[in-house]
Amino acid sequence: MNFVFHYLSAAAASSLMGIVLKGFFSLFSRRRSGISYQHQNVRLSGGDKARPPAEVEIRFSGKSVPGVTASTLALWKRGAGTIDGTAIVKKDPLRIEAPDDCEILKFETIQTTRQVNGWHLELSSPRCLLVTFDYIDSGDGAIVQLLYSKPTGDVAVLGTIKGIPNCLRDEGTTLLPINGLGNRRGTLDLIVTIGGLAIALFSLLVCPSARPQGG
Repeated sequence: MNFVFHYLSAAAASSLMGIVLKGFFSLFSRRRSGISYQHQNVRLSGGDKARPPAEVEIRFSGKSVPGVTASTLALWKRGAGTIDGTAIVKKDPLRIEAPDDCEILKFETIQTTRQVNGWHLELSSPRCLLVTFDYIDSGDGAIVQLLYSKPTGDVAVLGTIKGIPNCLRDEGTTLLPINGLGNRRGTLDLIVTIGGLAIALFSLLVCPSARPQGG
């Protein structure tokens, strides 16, 4: 009978430790949570290195432009948890900004991990593209492409999300395949479960109070 009570005590201790571990990993994951992005630029026309003769005019949809650059961006949710679209700060919205003194000529979302996320693009000024979504879980993402009227310079991804300081992270210029962004939901629960079982086993094997007493 004493063994049963000792076993229950060890189980209760392991459950408590599991809660503590889950809180720790939740805090750690929240610090790592946010939106990552990668981007690539391709100059389609214009530029100092290949300046056309004065007689050559570059036009896009009938409009004269100094050059055209295509920029492709992959954005995805990193870390655990969910980001609700309402968490995007209105005074500092999630957006893609083209270089100064240019105009976004065309934009589109070319791929998403899940349609239910509700990714949406909207032009708020000639060089600023707002990015919104209903919600995104770990690994959810989208690939966006835009053309802008400048042969040099790079785009910038800006914005603030409530509760996630430094939420945006530039992951470089090598685009990940959208299917390879990965969904890591469930990893935290697995770690906590294994940790709790290990603690319970340690309590039974090592702690004298958790062993059955003779007599």
